[in-house]
Amino acid sequence: MTQQQAYRTPPWKKQIQSLIRVSIALICAFVVALIYLTYSAKLSEVRLNIQEAHAKRNDLMRQIAEYQTRTGALTSFDAMRRRAEQSGYVDIDFYDDATYVYIPLNGYDPHARFSGADLFYPSTPPASPLRPEYTISLQYFLRQRLIQSPYKRGQE
Repeated sequence: MTQQQAYRTPPWKKQIQSLIRVSIALICAFVVALIYLTYSAKLSEVRLNIQEAHAKRNDLMRQIAEYQTRTGALTSFDAMRRRAEQSGYVDIDFYDDATYVYIPLNGYDPHARFSGADLFYPSTPPASPLRPEYTISLQYFLRQRLIQSPYKRGQE
């Protein structure tokens, strides 16, 4: 019996081994929990940033809509007419020559822009930058090769 006890591990070693196994399992669980919590915190921060960006975008969209409404109100026909009247403009009748006066300008010909309208010169299309062998069709190329091939064989 004394021989068998010499080969056995003492009980305190078994207890230390089981304590080490439990502590390793706890450390692994702690590391996994730490990694999980770290990524969860980062993801929640990213989600908050996304929510803030959406809120900012919605505020900007509302502000743009408000500015467009203001622009529409400021440039409406009634508002523009009122501003023109405040500035001293009056409606004129273009068919009444007594309301306004034309000022002749030296060298201005009102019909000059129409003088060259009757002259039309067709332009030639630009030449292709490709070589002719790249501009023919496949059918034409094959037909040309088939026609030339018997002559070349007969000459050889």
